[in-house]
Amino acid sequence: MDVVVVGAGITASRVVEELQAKGHAGRITVIGAERHQPYDRPPLSKEVLRGEGREPTLPTDWSGVQLLLSRQVVALSTSDKQIRLDDGTTSPYDALVIATGARPRTLPVLSGAGVHVLRSRDDAAALADDIRRAGRLVVIGAGFIGSEVAASARAMGAAVTMIEILPAPLSRVLGEQVGQAIATMHGEQGVDLHCGVSVQESRGEGDDRELVLSDGQVVAAPVVLVGLGVTPDTGWLDGSGVEVDDGVVCDATGRTSVGQVWAAGDVARWWHPLYDAAIRMEHWTSAAAQGSVVAQSVLGEDRPLDEVPYFWSDQYGLKLQMLGRPAPGDDVTLLQVGPKERLVAVYGRSGVATAVFGVGAARWVMRSGPLLQERSSVDEAIALMGT
Repeated sequence: MDVVVVGAGITASRVVEELQAKGHAGRITVIGAERHQPYDRPPLSKEVLRGEGREPTLPTDWSGVQLLLSRQVVALSTSDKQIRLDDGTTSPYDALVIATGARPRTLPVLSGAGVHVLRSRDDAAALADDIRRAGRLVVIGAGFIGSEVAASARAMGAAVTMIEILPAPLSRVLGEQVGQAIATMHGEQGVDLHCGVSVQESRGEGDDRELVLSDGQVVAAPVVLVGLGVTPDTGWLDGSGVEVDDGVVCDATGRTSVGQVWAAGDVARWWHPLYDAAIRMEHWTSAAAQGSVVAQSVLGEDRPLDEVPYFWSDQYGLKLQMLGRPAPGDDVTLLQVGPKERLVAVYGRSGVATAVFGVGAARWVMRSGPLLQERSSVDEAIALMGT
């Protein structure tokens, strides 16, 4: 059986590793749009951006894999099980794994020299060069990428302004109450944070660029990172018959609406048995776990993925961690734990614990996994934080 993986990130790595571990003897082909050997993306906004010497390589053994790099897949024909590449060639498959990830959103009013997104190694290198040259950075969007880049730029000695349309950083995921605590952390580290405003106009270009905000303020912006989230990279699936709805629609093992086609990672929206809902999770841990599960499914060993979602972020030398899946309107209880009084937030809905978030509080966050898996009460979660 010939397995083709479109995309060359952590999902592809885990698919390959699992197939190898299971003794798969067929051909494995991995197709990547970038020129680089497959690598890990989380360090791009941190160690790689700061130039701390870490190579974001993946430990996968690629020696028995056909790696096609700098190649774009432009179309999928499920009727004859072939993909078409940008050079006009085709590649047949017996099993196809869609792992194309996502593309960064952009702002129509912003373009030209000094305007960046961050998704690739080349993006990180170009952004780092500009930050060092200008000594100043404006971050538009205070989500995870924006917040991590702001923290890294401050560590690089740059002046940082961050602009967020919502009331607080990360409030779309963490809620406003916890987001305000994150805002305080940025402020203490010298970030000039503007929340509840948007960019209305860009004047000038390059080093002379200024941004006009919705409240009338004008911000000098020689270097800009647009960190407004991502959209699933699914355009090449048009007309293929693969169902797409805010990502490739999958069951709990990564199977799509078309036989012998699976999807995983940022591009996929998986059915999650624990929440009885289809969820697209844009995090490294989900992409890695889904890759392993998909490989097993390809080999006929279906194992639905029902683990409690987990993600982390590194900012200012602290690890921000979340277990579970909070939702807008959840009740939030803020706690201070341990001798350093680290922030922990317990989320709940109708008395049931839905998530636990912590800043520099790994011990407390990670112990909550079994409790969240069992849908235990908020009171039990809070009591656990005190032990």
